[in-house]
Amino acid sequence: MNIYLKVHGCSNNVAEAEMMLGLLKEADFNLVNTPADAFVIILSICAVKRPSISTALKEIEYFSKEYPHSKLIIAGCIPKQIIGDIRKIADVSLINTHNIAKIVEVVEETINDNLVEVMAYEEEPKIALPRLRKNKAISIIPISNSCTNNCSFCNTRLIKGKFYSFPVEEIIREVKESVEQDCREVWITSQDNACYNLDKTPVKAEEKVLLPQLLNKICRQIGDFRVRVGMMNPKNVLPILDELIEAFKHEKMFKFIHLPVQSGSDRVLKLMKRGHTVEDFKKIINKFREAIPNITISTDVIAGFPTETEEEFKQTINLINEIKPDVLNRSRFWPHKGTEAAKLKQVHGNETKKRSTHITSVFDYVSFESNKKWKNWEGYILIEEKGKEGSFVGRNPSYKPVVVIGEFEVGDWIKVKINKITVHYLIGEAIQ
Repeated sequence: MNIYLKVHGCSNNVAEAEMMLGLLKEADFNLVNTPADAFVIILSICAVKRPSISTALKEIEYFSKEYPHSKLIIAGCIPKQIIGDIRKIADVSLINTHNIAKIVEVVEETINDNLVEVMAYEEEPKIALPRLRKNKAISIIPISNSCTNNCSFCNTRLIKGKFYSFPVEEIIREVKESVEQDCREVWITSQDNACYNLDKTPVKAEEKVLLPQLLNKICRQIGDFRVRVGMMNPKNVLPILDELIEAFKHEKMFKFIHLPVQSGSDRVLKLMKRGHTVEDFKKIINKFREAIPNITISTDVIAGFPTETEEEFKQTINLINEIKPDVLNRSRFWPHKGTEAAKLKQVHGNETKKRSTHITSVFDYVSFESNKKWKNWEGYILIEEKGKEGSFVGRNPSYKPVVVIGEFEVGDWIKVKINKITVHYLIGEAIQ
């Protein structure tokens, strides 16, 4: 039986899709690369932002009309409030993010014309399951479910439910197996990596394994690999800041942090219920840069949060100019049903769009200026994926993307010299 799976969303979604594919392959299903060849189509959707919900519903409509003879299963982050909208579009089976280990059962029931809805909130570690990786060089390892924040604009906890951490032993076992399978990068992922094990109280103080201790254990594993840590909320970084910086100094750690600030205004941050101030954010950035000068900083900002004034928006622009992040994920505010922010007075859509465009133009200048320091840099990069027109994309120790031309293999280490920069990546040539 031919099965096609398409995944949207974050690295955590990708990891769960890889696990579903691994389970299906283990059950002897035939996995295909095109939906036209599939009897069963699985769409693993993302619903963290309203535009992603719209994209998911459009995709469901497209696949149901384009492939009417195929069975359709919707997986991933499925908010309860869109189930009715999905049902209006097509007859499908549903399996949410908490139940990916049951994907084989769902497929078998669906094949037999039994549409099922597996939407319970199961508290099971989604780790150490069979994998079929999207990229053979990268192992994406989730370390927890949900987060401890309760941001007024976010529906993550509405979808993910209770926060819980996965066992240290299972994570380390996954790292070992990944390295044995020739993975060169280990991505530590979750909705907020910084709150790892905050839900657990150790019997003894020395048994306390928070994120810094977990990273130390990972880096002590034998093998030639690098570790990339995904998103961490500033609120949860502050109590572990010094230990986290020390952990990041290890040679196996990519010098890269993703720390969403969301706004340059303390009043707006308070409305967002982020739990940190602008000064908290700057303290973390400055301490990391002092200890690791070439660290790559990634952050997120939201344009047009409800009641945000023009002056408060300027404070965000000023913060971008001051901090000079290397990566900026900007998004326009979209109200989510069931969240506190949806009840606040909204900024007009045209104004939100204008502010978002302004953020992009400011960041493009900041990023280009920041990338100038990499001109003529020489060092080793890890080839991560094939690019366009015979190119390859690698990552330097600071996780900067470097485009090179040549005959390489994914997973190769090559020495390069950077001879050109752009807003978003560096261009190099291989050298002896």
